[in-house]
Amino acid sequence: LAAAATGLVWSPPAQQGRQRRPAPRMAAATRAEAEKVINLAKKSIARDGNVRSALGSLVKVEKVLGYGAPAAGVVAVSFNASFKRQGNAFFTLGGEKREGDRGTSVGKVSARLENGKLASVVIFKDGGWGKSINVGV
Repeated sequence: LAAAATGLVWSPPAQQGRQRRPAPRMAAATRAEAEKVINLAKKSIARDGNVRSALGSLVKVEKVLGYGAPAAGVVAVSFNASFKRQGNAFFTLGGEKREGDRGTSVGKVSARLENGKLASVVIFKDGGWGKSINVGV
C-alpha cells in the first residue's frame, strides 16, 4: 500500500535480448597425467639449488589440491609439499655427533605441463601472500 502511494512499484528486470550461452567445455585431465606432472615437478625441484637454499630439500607431497586441463594439451596441478632444512652438526654432552634440524615447512606448488614438457613450476612459500620461488625447468 505504501509503495502504491509513492508511485514506486517493483517489477522484475527485463529479460529481452538475453540468451543463455552454453558453458564452455573444459578438457579433462586424468589422474595418471596429474601424477606425471607431479613426478616431473619433484625432479625439477630436487635439481634446483635455489629451492634447496631457500626451503631445504623436498621431503614429500602432502596433498594434491587439484588438477585439470585449462586448455588442450595443457595439464595444471596444485599440491602441497613438505620441505626440510638441515642445520649444522653438533656434539652432545655424551660425545655423540648429531645433525641439527631446522624443522619443516609446507609450501604450495603449482606445476604446468604443456605439450608433454614441463612449462613452469612455482613454489609459494607462504601460501601465496608474498614469497614465491620459480623453479628452473
